[in-house]
Amino acid sequence: MHLCTIGQVPSTNRNFLRGMPGGKATNFLPPYSYWAGEVMSRIADWRRVLLSGALLVVGLLSGNAQAQEIPTHPYRPRPKQVLPVVFFRLVNWGAAPTEYSLLLDATGNVMYEAEPRAIARTGEPYENDFTASAATYEKILALAGEAAFPPDPSWEMNPDLPGNIYTLRYQTNSHETEISYRKPPNRQIEKLTELFLQLAATQEFGRRVGELAAQISPQLIAELARMHSMASKGELLELQSVAPILQAVTANFTLPPEARQRAQAILQIANLPAAK
Repeated sequence: MHLCTIGQVPSTNRNFLRGMPGGKATNFLPPYSYWAGEVMSRIADWRRVLLSGALLVVGLLSGNAQAQEIPTHPYRPRPKQVLPVVFFRLVNWGAAPTEYSLLLDATGNVMYEAEPRAIARTGEPYENDFTASAATYEKILALAGEAAFPPDPSWEMNPDLPGNIYTLRYQTNSHETEISYRKPPNRQIEKLTELFLQLAATQEFGRRVGELAAQISPQLIAELARMHSMASKGELLELQSVAPILQAVTANFTLPPEARQRAQAILQIANLPAAK
């Protein structure tokens, strides 16, 4: 789309105006005719209408173009993936977040992203990149390499049913395989699903704790209590990936002492310092 500058009439309108009576084209009008003055007046009116309309359209288009140039989210550069990689995604339209995904590569780099609809009022996706421990990423890569990826008939026949829909993809230098499912079809896929759910639970706790701490919300203590309970049972993986969020809570003296103490207790489970 070509935009006009302010005060410039689009070329199509200029051609249209040249073809109308008026300006040079009025030379054919009989002098002193009764209707010449009327025609000239109407042409002037039409010129003003067309010019005003053109300026309005140009202003609107210019405003839209300017708005589109403003990025809504400053996406950070992502590290290059090293094969093999394992990708996991969960979609549930009745949950919050409605969708999240994790991508783990051969070096242990993990990229977590939750969809914008889950992030209250911001419209921005939540992202966290971290390096998983060798124990975690080697286990995931080994399971993915051993697993069969058969199709799930229940998913293929009823993709619109409520509940969790999982997707797993495994890619190496030589091949790529993927499955979408509601119920894991074998033990390897079941174990992979459990591991990724534990990784995602850690990331979601980090997201919620960060938001509640920023709001100095009274719900922060309860959220940290839930996080501590799950961490104590070994149900959260890679706590170091959200350590900066917890450390910020322990160092924030505007928050209640109980919140800071609970954050510190979670860090102690992972043998991490309370603050940098």
